[in-house]
Amino acid sequence: MRNSSDLPGGPTGPVFRLPNFGKPSRGRIVVSVVVGLVLLLVFSAKTMSSFYVNVLWFNSVGRSDVYWAILRSKAELVGVFTIGCFLFLWVNLLIADRLAPLTLPNTPEDQTIIRLRELTAKSRGKLRIALAVLIALMLGLPASSQWQEWTMFRNRQAFAVGDPQFKANVGFYVFRLPFAQFVVSWAFGALILVTIITTAFHFINGSIRPQDRVQRVTSQAKVHLSVLLAVGTLLRAADYWLSKYQLTSSTRGVVRGALYTDVNAQLPALNLMVLVSLAVTALLLWNIRQKGWRLPVLAIGLWVVVALAVGTVYPAIIQRFVVQPNVSTRELPFIQHNIVATKAAMGIADVAREDTTFSSISTADVTTNDAALRDVRQLDPAQMLDRFALDQGLTSFYTVNDLDVDRYSVDGRVQQVLVAARELNPAGIPNRTWVSRHLIYTHGCGVIAAPASLATEDGRPSYIDLKVTKPQIYFGDRLGEYAVVKTSQKEQACAGGNQTSFVGDGGIKVNSFVRRVALAVNFGEFNLFGSNLITQDSQILLQRDVRSRVAKIAPFLHLDADP
Repeated sequence: MRNSSDLPGGPTGPVFRLPNFGKPSRGRIVVSVVVGLVLLLVFSAKTMSSFYVNVLWFNSVGRSDVYWAILRSKAELVGVFTIGCFLFLWVNLLIADRLAPLTLPNTPEDQTIIRLRELTAKSRGKLRIALAVLIALMLGLPASSQWQEWTMFRNRQAFAVGDPQFKANVGFYVFRLPFAQFVVSWAFGALILVTIITTAFHFINGSIRPQDRVQRVTSQAKVHLSVLLAVGTLLRAADYWLSKYQLTSSTRGVVRGALYTDVNAQLPALNLMVLVSLAVTALLLWNIRQKGWRLPVLAIGLWVVVALAVGTVYPAIIQRFVVQPNVSTRELPFIQHNIVATKAAMGIADVAREDTTFSSISTADVTTNDAALRDVRQLDPAQMLDRFALDQGLTSFYTVNDLDVDRYSVDGRVQQVLVAARELNPAGIPNRTWVSRHLIYTHGCGVIAAPASLATEDGRPSYIDLKVTKPQIYFGDRLGEYAVVKTSQKEQACAGGNQTSFVGDGGIKVNSFVRRVALAVNFGEFNLFGSNLITQDSQILLQRDVRSRVAKIAPFLHLDADP
């Protein structure tokens, strides 16, 4: 018998064969699983440690309910939006596959499509699921950022007042509108992506054949895509409808709220765009039974032009040429709405206005009212901030970040006093080692005070000594770094004071191996685990900036510039 290589057409060179590794042994499987778990642990260590440290911190301030409520809201959003997106995309991909032509013409242009269909025939279902899962996670995970809007929507309440333009309850704007706008916006973005992917599937399936001059899109694919586009225009109509109510917080004019241009130009434009969107929706559905795409394309193009002209250009023209030359007359009624709403929000709607006349003041009047006039403020807090820091900052690692006016009993009477905290300045810490930054220089020291009505001959404050039994300040205005207290390392003493340590339970106790590992991983600092200065009684103080502390405990609060 001749060798196959000697036969005509037989192989003329060496034959390469893939190595046969055989069935993997149980030991190899175990090693692979262990290596996979170790890699998973390494890559997720930062996330897990951050979660654990957050749990410890919220427990330390007695508000673990806030943290778990936030996580629950985020999980609900991710679950609902991810599952909803997965089902919507998977159903559309399934429809696209079911509507695919059974056969395709054997033309050169269709050969690639035919081969691709044959290649994915057995794994088509898995491909749909994998793609739907990937896109759903990509769109669903970011929805967690709207947890606060969702929480407020879920716990919505009504107020006892409505807005003057739409007569809608104010609770609608506070609790419902923000989340409703997010849902519509998210759904529209998801629909665009799903439509693009579905169109690509129709092309791969052969339902869309640009080279076919007779029928570039099958009737089944046309129905499918037309319905998706119609849903998109409906969502735009909903978005325009909700945008009307957003005008009540417009920042276009001199005050916040719906002003002349918003009411007389932007509002009619939004109403028109709602009608145009509904008309385009009807045309897309009506075109299902028609031939071609010319009418829907023209309708969508006209829709875009109208949106730009009526929704953007027209209001800008009204604002520039009608409102700006006559602001005082055009905006007056709407400014009055703003004033009324502000009074209602501040609880001063019933305050009565009275006109008062003043006569001339004599020397006798001043002498008679000396007790009231001697407390008149002579020092301006804004101008005294730097002076306080220069006079009373003491060292480079202390600073004065803010100056406030309060009332204290000085010389037997209550009077206005400028008061400031001598806070820690991390940038001024000498010998900036880990120990000095986090174990020694852990706090500010004492307060600086001066009567607001007194000044020296050269205009300086006349400082007074307020008796403070515990001058250490561990939490302040701009403290971003953590501090480890109750360690075997002595903390920096306040000027003229004795060496002291932190007293209280305001931090996370570093009293276990797991906690020290978690803290070290979270902050990327080995010393939190390996330092011998940290004892079983030690605590770590986190979120020492007052604003960030309030933001974590009560994220629904919005603080003013000087809380």
